[in-house]
Amino acid sequence: MNNVIINDRFWSGKQKLLVSTLIPYQYSALNDEIVGVEPSHAIENFKIAAGLSKDKFYGCIFQDSDVGKWIEAASYALSIKKDKKLESKIDKIVSYMQLAQQEDGYLNTYYICHPEIKRFSNIVHGHELYCAGHLLQGAIAYYKVSKKDKMLNILKKYIDLIIKTFGNNDNQIKASPGHPEIEIALMELYELSKEKKYLDLTNFFISVRGEKPNWFESEEAFINAEKRYFDLSYNQAHKSIYEQEIADGHAVRALYLSAGAAALAKESNNTKLYEVLKNNFNNTINKRMYITSAFGSQGYAERFTVDYDLPSDRAYAETCASIAMIFFAQKMFEIQPLHIYSEVIEKALYNTVLAGLSLDGTKFFYVNPLKVIPIVSKYRQDMSFIQVRRQAWFGCACCPPNIARILGSLNKYIYVVKDDIYINLLIASTYNFNNNQIKLKCSIPNSKSISLTILKAMREKIYLRIPKWVDKVIVKKDEHISYYQDKDYLCLYDIKDKANIVLCFSFTPKIIYSNSRVSNEVALSYGPFIYALEEVDNVSDLSSLMIDIRKKIKIKKEKELNGYVSLIAEGFIKTNNELYSYHKPQLTKTILKFIPYHLWANRDEGEMSVFVNYK
Repeated sequence: MNNVIINDRFWSGKQKLLVSTLIPYQYSALNDEIVGVEPSHAIENFKIAAGLSKDKFYGCIFQDSDVGKWIEAASYALSIKKDKKLESKIDKIVSYMQLAQQEDGYLNTYYICHPEIKRFSNIVHGHELYCAGHLLQGAIAYYKVSKKDKMLNILKKYIDLIIKTFGNNDNQIKASPGHPEIEIALMELYELSKEKKYLDLTNFFISVRGEKPNWFESEEAFINAEKRYFDLSYNQAHKSIYEQEIADGHAVRALYLSAGAAALAKESNNTKLYEVLKNNFNNTINKRMYITSAFGSQGYAERFTVDYDLPSDRAYAETCASIAMIFFAQKMFEIQPLHIYSEVIEKALYNTVLAGLSLDGTKFFYVNPLKVIPIVSKYRQDMSFIQVRRQAWFGCACCPPNIARILGSLNKYIYVVKDDIYINLLIASTYNFNNNQIKLKCSIPNSKSISLTILKAMREKIYLRIPKWVDKVIVKKDEHISYYQDKDYLCLYDIKDKANIVLCFSFTPKIIYSNSRVSNEVALSYGPFIYALEEVDNVSDLSSLMIDIRKKIKIKKEKELNGYVSLIAEGFIKTNNELYSYHKPQLTKTILKFIPYHLWANRDEGEMSVFVNYK
């Protein structure tokens, strides 16, 4: 991460927002300083567990995880801009952790504050392992940026206790985490330390899933759950990992599990596991993914349902699920550099992830529907989870710090180094490596010109991804470099000192047709952005609009909302005042304006729709 510097017109602004607003705002939220929102109490809980406060634990059972994610995001912010005051805030929280940690290494504020509840007695819903994973990721990120190892040592001691507690021996718990996540963190710790015990624990957590007898079925929390939607598949514990070729259950849990398993497959060279995950990935994106690279179609139990069940107006599409898919796809690419993995990462970043954040960085979406009629979503019980405005915070606030940490770690998704170097995201940046340097200059979609400069000669090839939304690539200029286009990549080779290549990507607005089992309407895209209609730009009843797909779609550069490219299309307003009628509706010509989906709800409250009828 430290070797990649982003200097992109679009994404640099997001990272500056992270440093200037997101990190301070979220720190205030975790300290209960935001007026008018449900208190977090997350940092206070550590002070209570440390004996520094007489208050009582408050919040979700997994409240510790928000602190871990915030520390991880804050560490990335420090790598972007040094800040001693921010560093001291992290150090203060770490001091609470050190005081709160039990003699045997245990660290979870909910159970420390509730000593009457037995530790590790509720694996299915207790979230102890989930919280440990997020705290560990925060510790690793902070160590990499600051070289301070206090938090890392605290978490390593806790992980040693978990290693002692979980396993196949008679005196151990033979169970996988109810909420996968620690698997990702353990693999990061293994990559950092190369200590095999972390790899072994990950392998245990992955391989014990689906084994009989299943530990969850003996736990009170599972026994008393409503089984239709909270059965073993909810926790991905219904089958062996080698039989799970369909994304099932809680969407975030399923994708976190897949990300951890992919990291394990990579480090252990487990080709069998990779092939299973590959089938799972393909099924997910081809049958269970929203057009915005969002996941989870049912609000109740936050889960996957069945193939092609992707309702727009009741989409749960949790922000965390898209972020989990980014983790999954990145690890899969590191095993086998397939174009589709990067396509999904790009679509998730530019659409669902950004939609979860307001332009000012202080409001958030947990749920990301593709169609909203405010009066309906506010009334219907089965849409009670739909918000028509981003929220200042949540009682369950997993998404805001997750957005912060993905924006802060964006650097590591641009370049992937295997035997050769892959450039997967068209984000203007500088990559320094082995006394060499790659400069990528671009500004998608405002400018279609892309240049790549390499400081010194190199024997490795560079593969520049050609996105599916690009119609044609024209090489305008190339010096000290050779190239050929290999399907999804432009391959650069025979690279000499001061090599330079200039490209022009030709691309136009695209009409996207859905499988008929999803929708009989169309959506629009331009570059990596999916577009949406918003009431403020059109009419009050978006369902009355039809786009004329025979006519050319125009692009227009706008000044509002930090500047963006809108799409202008010709179409019709369909008028039928009767509830049901034998008469064909009247069509009146009109102009439709579409904005990037991630920008919706930054202006007046109103309807929004990604899909539109067509003629």
